[in-house]
Amino acid sequence: MRSTELMTLIGGLSAIAVISFLSAWYSVEPSVTEHRFDNVERVFMHEVKNYSILYREDASAELQQQNFCRDWPGVEVRLFTDVPEGKPIWARAVYAVERLGDEYWKELEIHVHAATDINAGGWNHGKFGQGQTVVVE
Repeated sequence: MRSTELMTLIGGLSAIAVISFLSAWYSVEPSVTEHRFDNVERVFMHEVKNYSILYREDASAELQQQNFCRDWPGVEVRLFTDVPEGKPIWARAVYAVERLGDEYWKELEIHVHAATDINAGGWNHGKFGQGQTVVVE
């Protein structure tokens, strides 16, 4: 066997090994976790499927912010008006963590008293424009 044929064979086998490894690695399902956000004080709708919330951890005076901005296929957002008056608004998010450690949310539920609990939020698409949603009453 000549050296060029040997190099071609080695290169082909290496490519097959790399492709096999990558296909096995990418076929692994991402891990999924669920998180509940209690004591939500504000809900902002920036665009369809793009929300953010302000919430408190326990009895803390500090407000925490959580953004849910991902308008990709397969992302599910559901809004419920099932919170009794006098009880706090809450949200539930399901996260997936991919092989490289990228975390993204794939499912979001926001539970409010009424649709009027959802506030307008701003959006920015860089050179493609920016603005703010408007609450329709």
